[in-house]
Amino acid sequence: MGKMNTHKPNTEKRDNAALVLVEKERGALRIAALDAGAVRAGLRRGMALTEARVLMPMLETAAADPIADAACLRACADACEIFTPLVAEQDCEGLLLDITGCAHLFDGEESMLRRLRQRFARWGLASAGAIASTPHAAWAFAKYVRNTIVAAADTGSIARNLPLAALDQDAATTLALGRAGFRTLGDLADRPLHLLVARFGERLATTLRRILGQEDLRITPLRAPPELLAERHFAEPMTAMDGLLQVLERLVADLVHRLEQRGEGGRLFEISVFRADGAVRHA
Repeated sequence: MGKMNTHKPNTEKRDNAALVLVEKERGALRIAALDAGAVRAGLRRGMALTEARVLMPMLETAAADPIADAACLRACADACEIFTPLVAEQDCEGLLLDITGCAHLFDGEESMLRRLRQRFARWGLASAGAIASTPHAAWAFAKYVRNTIVAAADTGSIARNLPLAALDQDAATTLALGRAGFRTLGDLADRPLHLLVARFGERLATTLRRILGQEDLRITPLRAPPELLAERHFAEPMTAMDGLLQVLERLVADLVHRLEQRGEGGRLFEISVFRADGAVRHA
């Protein structure tokens, strides 16, 4: 489930101005991230700052901070465990959530996706997401369709309209595909896969199958899923410690009962508390 890009530069952007984050690469400053205004102006990631200023002389810049971005993404991953314990990072750009069996706890997939994006918005983060039958399809839809829910039966037909960039191949491969006359994933899907493998390698064919929903690959979560899980969601934030302790007692009793039924015990127990401001506390 979907992609999220977030940046909070120290400089304040003027009204109607475009902002990019830059980093030094091969001796030149290049765009590492950009806002919607910069995208509309035709700027793109990897573009040299000197080239970008030709298109937008009043372009505002700030230094990219990959370490801060990584810390922010990990904090978001921790916060997303309120929706599912299976959360993984994807390409240092976003998160993948395996929500199998979890959506009904949030009144369905549509409500779950909306609540997830609202949660990010409360933290001042812009986000885009998608729900699909495979991680690769969800990732591609989050970037190129955005904020959609695609049924498994429709995955292939919708994915066929995605651009070649959805394959996340290197620039040389994407350029070669374009020069060969391919424009969409459907163009590739109509060709025998063994010919694509012979020319572009197995990785391209594998990614294509996964985006089309023909092959699945489970995510590797950041934290190992628990053997047993008991949880409680609240419509409103809880402020009284006594009430919280009572809830914890009931959750512990539930786990003890389930362990007794299995004839097992436990050596390590963890409590995760998700605050309304997005902070997560583990104990």
